Amino acid sequence: MGTPQTFHDPLISSNPSSTVGSKPSSSKSMTEVVFQFNWSELFPIALPNGERIEVISYEEASQFIRDNTERCFSGRTVSHDPEANLAERREAFYRLVGDFFGLFSEGRLVGVFLGNISDWSSYYVRFAMILPDFQSGERYISFFRGVEKFLSSKSVARINGQISPMNIPSFMSVSKLGYRITGMEVTDRWGVLLNFSKTFRNDDAFTSRHFTNTKIPFKEAERGAQ
Repeated sequence: MGTPQTFHDPLISSNPSSTVGSKPSSSKSMTEVVFQFNWSELFPIALPNGERIEVISYEEASQFIRDNTERCFSGRTVSHDPEANLAERREAFYRLVGDFFGLFSEGRLVGVFLGNISDWSSYYVRFAMILPDFQSGERYISFFRGVEKFLSSKSVARINGQISPMNIPSFMSVSKLGYRITGMEVTDRWGVLLNFSKTFRNDDAFTSRHFTNTKIPFKEAERGAQ
């Protein structure tokens, strides 16, 4: 998530003209089908500086990433993609489950946000890329605030995401929004990633049971072993 210090999981296919797994542009995304809403209820989001965030197509998002990856990640580590040979399969995945949002300034696309439903009650913010001249934590924050307010009103329980431990700007942005680091994952594809999450569940009993009142029964285990 964010404009990471290490770039990975590009949306783009090695075949720009491929239509594998495509669906009509008027079709609902999997997020809209499962959560039973339409993104048009939220977007466009008007920002105070006259910019806006709106829903865009897979084609617009992939073309933007293809054209601007080197510019946005200049001087940063670009991960080797161990699954580059699966580009068409990855494209099919994004076309079927992905949600694509664009940041526009004076009618020009200057950034993209990607997300997708991860299960029946969770939403995953997958990736964001903004042109260097427009990179500002406030833009990320405006996007997150709008999306989380909307999703929580639709009975979505949580928003999750992952960031590189080296991605300090994104870490600061999600921390400012009240997201918490909920774990760490060491992956065979992208190395170490931090999991972050914000839950909209207001259940004190659940929180107490799983996070604040957990006891490790050492004595019981010792007695059982005797």
